[in-house]
Amino acid sequence: MTTTKEHFKNLLLDHDVQPSNYRIRVLEYLSVSNSHPTADEIFQQLVSDFPTLSKMTVYNTIDVLLSASLIKKVTMGNNEARYDAVLLQHGHFKCHRCHKIFDFDLDVNQLAVQGLTDFKIVHKDVYFYGICAQCSTKEN
Repeated sequence: MTTTKEHFKNLLLDHDVQPSNYRIRVLEYLSVSNSHPTADEIFQQLVSDFPTLSKMTVYNTIDVLLSASLIKKVTMGNNEARYDAVLLQHGHFKCHRCHKIFDFDLDVNQLAVQGLTDFKIVHKDVYFYGICAQCSTKEN
């Protein structure tokens, strides 16, 4: 049976990325995190496991993973970059109260789009903003 570390090491190799302990761990963390963390949050979560980890290493690792299309950047309001390892098509919802970002299923190819005839679309994202169910419950 393949361990998690071996799985992520092979995933990196399959995308022509030289595996390192930092790259494996950042990719693993993003794969199990559903919080869409910032680079600083990734650093804070991993520094206890890697005392020599620097924020620059996290940023460089993120750049490598983005370039290899192993993760994607989610930017919702205030240009705050967050990262997501879920590469299947889906939308994002950001709560105005708790500021959490939630995934939801969505086939963006089924959205009716008008006014972009002859445009070449290279990337599609759908963002919703509002109040999440938990914050709505607290209000009532």
